[in-house]
Amino acid sequence: MTLQPYSPEKMEKLALRLLDISAQLRSIAKDQRTNQLEELRVNDKKALVWCENLEIWAQKNRNSLDLVLKQMKNENPS
Repeated sequence: MTLQPYSPEKMEKLALRLLDISAQLRSIAKDQRTNQLEELRVNDKKALVWCENLEIWAQKNRNSLDLVLKQMKNENPS
């Protein structure tokens, strides 16, 4: 697996993309409530797996960033 460089802008673009997806899902839920539709049958297996993998990926990246920041702080104590 090759690590890809992510600038803050690229990370933000990905975050905004995920927010767009969240907004779509919230809109679906709102329309269901508005139209008193109790449930909508969906095939969610892949989406749930992707979400779980994305959560793991995000946490790994958070841990990597925390480690880099700690190393930077140790190299340049103020």
